[in-house]
Amino acid sequence: MKILLFHSKKFPITKEAQNIIDNEFQNHKFFTVNSRNSLFQELPDTDIFLTGVFTKEMADISKKLKWVNALSAGVDNFDLELFRKNNIIFTNSTGMHKIQMSEYAVMSMVMLIRNMNFFMKNQYNNIWNQEITQSQISGKTLGILGLGSIGRETARKAHFMGMKVIGLNTSGINKDEFIEKVYTLKDLDTVIKNSDFLINLLPSREETKYLLTLEKMKLMKKGAYFINMGRGSIISNDTLYEVLKDNIISGAVCDVFETEPLSQESPLWKLENLIITPHICGNSDTYIAKALRVFSDNFQNYINNEKMFNVIT
Repeated sequence: MKILLFHSKKFPITKEAQNIIDNEFQNHKFFTVNSRNSLFQELPDTDIFLTGVFTKEMADISKKLKWVNALSAGVDNFDLELFRKNNIIFTNSTGMHKIQMSEYAVMSMVMLIRNMNFFMKNQYNNIWNQEITQSQISGKTLGILGLGSIGRETARKAHFMGMKVIGLNTSGINKDEFIEKVYTLKDLDTVIKNSDFLINLLPSREETKYLLTLEKMKLMKKGAYFINMGRGSIISNDTLYEVLKDNIISGAVCDVFETEPLSQESPLWKLENLIITPHICGNSDTYIAKALRVFSDNFQNYINNEKMFNVIT
């Protein structure tokens, strides 16, 4: 069986990733490519394809392809109809981001409540100011919108650090002792009103587009914080700007935005109470190795004709 992994140069095949390939797939032909030319040479006789992109052009030459595994949890950039038309199994890599993204979430909360962005600005200007307010996340309430693998790992870490955790998912069922209460989307207002920190991890869907309107954001506690790590479409740039400019909330960390890359002319860049990162919270120098671990488990199910997980189509 031929397996092909197409990766960008931003995410190289590390020694750890190569060890997984050598040890877990030694009885199969496993190829890695990072250029378009090499990709199109190898695709025609590939059985399983690991990739961050899949186009009609790729589908048209993939005559043997049976399974495509996205090297990400999000699949917004994939045309699902391509897989249905060509009878190709399509899975994602849900579970591979939970460590680095939960760490980003904890980092963001600590930076916000300790006002680290103001200290950094003062450092650039040689200012020694001990009057900047300091607090702690212990004892605060964290509301998580989206309790998948990333949300649950964030909840576990937050609980360990002394936070009360609430959140929402599609079922409203709570399977974790470190989460106090789980709601569904119809109870969004309750989660917003009771959170000192509100973290968005929801995927991009029709029902989540612009879910956090200005009216919803005004329900947040005075002094609360917002962290967006899911999809930028949950809140418009205009709404985000207004709630921060008018101090409806104390501050925010945003890794995703309504439009990306964020325009250089956007007024969001000038807000002192906003920390901006360029859609990198899921990145890691072990990115490919993490994806391969998830894929390897599913591959065993595939070759043993057992039920696969993370199946999209």
